[in-house]
Amino acid sequence: MKKMILILVLIFISTTQLISLSSAEKVSSSKYSNIYIDPSVPGADLKESVTALYYWGLRETFVFEDFTISYKPCGFVNASSNPNITMCVELLNELDKMGIPNAELFILFHEIGHSLLYLWGYPLYDNEDAADEFATLIMSLSPSTKPIAEEAALWFEQNASIVQTLSAHWQDDRHTLSPQRARNIGHWLKEPQALKKRWSTLLLPKMKTEALTRELKRGASDPNGTTVNWEMIAAELAMRK
Repeated sequence: MKKMILILVLIFISTTQLISLSSAEKVSSSKYSNIYIDPSVPGADLKESVTALYYWGLRETFVFEDFTISYKPCGFVNASSNPNITMCVELLNELDKMGIPNAELFILFHEIGHSLLYLWGYPLYDNEDAADEFATLIMSLSPSTKPIAEEAALWFEQNASIVQTLSAHWQDDRHTLSPQRARNIGHWLKEPQALKKRWSTLLLPKMKTEALTRELKRGASDPNGTTVNWEMIAAELAMRK
């Protein structure tokens, strides 16, 4: 059986690979009771398993206090982190109507960025650009997810009037999907190495030693394929001895 490990930042396997029920059983919600998917969410059972895989990947890689991820009706269009994450059904419905249901994945990683930065005590935890950068970084690591981010960014930029309509219903105006934010995402996707280097200083100190060691081995065998500079990883490991 193929081992399904979603390691955010280290190894971001494809969404198609993630949708493997036999593997998802290993990280079902019975193991992660902090994952809640309301029955009204389309494909609730599958989304529960896949979301648990995402969370499992986080726990395999980073050190942080647990937080919850919930998909449920809110009565308005929104997604939020406090640091517990809520993805509103109304938001998923709006994205589906707009023809960009895959944008949900970017929004989820955006909220995960808020949560982790808050739990790690970084002052930029409530900065929308920082959360956008985090989501862009994660999605840029895989050939299967980078096009989703590119498509969503281009769509938001080219359909400003529809974006404004959606934004008018968004509960938190910090999350408005402005054309400028879309252009920022597109710019970051074109310069992934600069984005990786900038975030390495924030992420490496929060990574588990086992994850750093694993990535160092990958960097030694494939210097051009590693997510971050292997010398930075070696330096971080040396400080922990």
